[in-house]
Amino acid sequence: MLKPGINDLFPTPVMLGKIGDDIRQQVADEILSDEVLINTRAADDNDILFAVGNEIVDRFRDTVAIPALDDYMQKSLGLGLRDFSGYKVKAWVTNFNNFQSLNLHNHRGSYLSSVFYLIAENKDQGGEISFVDPRSNANRGYNTRFGQWFDNVDFMPSTGDYIVFPSFLYHYVQLYAGVNRLTVVVDLFLYDED
Repeated sequence: MLKPGINDLFPTPVMLGKIGDDIRQQVADEILSDEVLINTRAADDNDILFAVGNEIVDRFRDTVAIPALDDYMQKSLGLGLRDFSGYKVKAWVTNFNNFQSLNLHNHRGSYLSSVFYLIAENKDQGGEISFVDPRSNANRGYNTRFGQWFDNVDFMPSTGDYIVFPSFLYHYVQLYAGVNRLTVVVDLFLYDED
């Protein structure tokens, strides 16, 4: 319902949070020490990282990733995972090294996406995640002085940060010039019986 004054008609909620240092360090150490874990990448609909059956990674899933996704849903929609007949998560590792970036994309098919920054040091070395205005062609015909309405939104992560957002939101990672950035990306798929 619209109210007098300025109204935000099409919000796209994004949630920032922090990972506990103990579990973050344990998962980072485990991934870096295990060739199978460090080489997981987004592939198909299979859950690549969590399917490995690693006790520490599974604890991260159950005590950090899934609660963060559930918290986002509760705070932005008033719904939780319990309000759906089922869900699954798909996760993989990204390990950025010097002079890497990631092209514009979204996470088609999932409802929510999240990035957990296990290692994100080297401040001022780039590597921001940039979110693009989801209103397709909204800026068409506007004078450039209205550009701030359509600017990308950048987030510079630190070690221990996480971000949760709707999967339709197009984003990319800017050129990273640091030594090492280790993340776990988790997508949430929801199911409901009709």
